[in-house]
Amino acid sequence: MKKKVLLVSLTVLILSLSLSACMLTGTPINVSGTWHVKAIYTAPDGSSTTVLEDDMEFQQNGTSLTVDYIFHGTVSGNQVTFSFSYQGSTMSFSGTVNGNKMSGTWTVSDGTSTFGGTWTATKK
Repeated sequence: MKKKVLLVSLTVLILSLSLSACMLTGTPINVSGTWHVKAIYTAPDGSSTTVLEDDMEFQQNGTSLTVDYIFHGTVSGNQVTFSFSYQGSTMSFSGTVNGNKMSGTWTVSDGTSTFGGTWTATKK
């Protein structure tokens, strides 16, 4: 009986240390796959809200991330960032991964003005 308790205790300790090491070293969560992404923008005066939705393909290689072949970014631990630039404007997303869901904020900047909102994603 004591051997079983000792074995279970050692197993729990090893699993706990492994999980702690992943969290401390920033071992990324794998976000590869298709995600349904919803970006939300609310006018500063609250007069209107725009919601854009699309399925996006996330491809992860280590900590490098490509989204729909045009966004490039990184994954560190449960943090995700990706962006793309086009004709002087940059659109950036940053957020956290929690299981099969992601959420965070996004911005668009053209060098003279910036606006943004929130975003969510659910893995399909």
